[in-house]
Amino acid sequence: MSEAVDEFDRSAMRVAKWQRIQRAKKMLPFIRYVAVMDGRTRPDHAKCHGVILPVDHPWWDTHNPLFEADCRCTVQALNQRMMDQRGWTVTLNPPQ
Repeated sequence: MSEAVDEFDRSAMRVAKWQRIQRAKKMLPFIRYVAVMDGRTRPDHAKCHGVILPVDHPWWDTHNPLFEADCRCTVQALNQRMMDQRGWTVTLNPPQ
């Protein structure tokens, strides 16, 4: 029972994070896919690591780690200034 409750709590936290991203998208209009990048990272998730797209880009409908069960990946909200400081740009051809 404890594992089920823990997964419910993690799911609720992921949904809350997505809601915060949606509320802040005027100030932080981009999100970056962040994979853990260790020996347990799924290959398809490793390919997505570092992808940066607008919050409302349709790619997130099928590649949002916040809504994938047992996924340790996350997303990072960004604005243009933050991206410029890190030398990051919007991903032109995200993996399918």
